[in-house]
Amino acid sequence: MKWRKSKAKRILYNALLEGIIPVDDKNFQQMSLEDVYSIDPELALYDYSKLKNRLNRLRNKILELDRRADDDLIAFNNYKKNHKPSLFSHKGFIQWQGSSAQEHLWDDLEDYVKDPSLKPMKLWKSRPEYMNEFPLDAFRDKIKQEIRTAKYLHTLKERGKQHRAS
Repeated sequence: MKWRKSKAKRILYNALLEGIIPVDDKNFQQMSLEDVYSIDPELALYDYSKLKNRLNRLRNKILELDRRADDDLIAFNNYKKNHKPSLFSHKGFIQWQGSSAQEHLWDDLEDYVKDPSLKPMKLWKSRPEYMNEFPLDAFRDKIKQEIRTAKYLHTLKERGKQHRAS
């Protein structure tokens, strides 16, 4: 059997991730190769003489991935520090998410959906937050967006699933 996609390789990799087999060099000496080899009968299907090199390669891979994850986190935090979130969209309006207009629209949306005679312009004129923060055409898009979001969340609720951000 090939080692590259073998079940034994996955077993060793998971044992390293879970801490059953130590990853760092200091604790590596605490567990002998015989102990590693006897972790699972699947490992007995592969040559014992190659185990040390294969285990070292897996260790190095995990250490490299951990180091890269740390570097990515440092770079991400640096990016967040240097690039504050924009208060305005690319169209020049305030960000919709978290705005007072969005909060009020959630309150007004139920009446809007129940009353077909209620037009977007009438809803837009009903509150100064709507008129001051967004032009009518952008507000119409936001109404449609919030209705789609409400339908999506309702569908997830009915199926018993949870939204990723929830």
